[in-house]
Amino acid sequence: MGQKQPLTNKRFVSISEVELKALGEVSGEAMRLYVTIASYAWTEDYGCYPGWAEIEKKMGKKLGARRGRQLAEQLEQAHLIERFWKPVKGQMKRHFRLLK
Repeated sequence: MGQKQPLTNKRFVSISEVELKALGEVSGEAMRLYVTIASYAWTEDYGCYPGWAEIEKKMGKKLGARRGRQLAEQLEQAHLIERFWKPVKGQMKRHFRLLK
């Protein structure tokens, strides 16, 4: 059995049946944000910390931090992600953790 396979790679993001059902409860824009965040998370317990500019670039859409926070809140309410702050290289950075 050995090592777990990554949840994502440069071309694909793996979404489980549980995630897919939960994503049915959020807006399409929130779903796109989830897939974008998932593309940064390499394992189930990994907390990733992409900035809003990085997220916008990957989504190919102007999002803005305020709208991004609103969408992230939808994902939290659907128990898809957790947001938390953690120090990275001496600076506090917002992290996302996938929950499903």
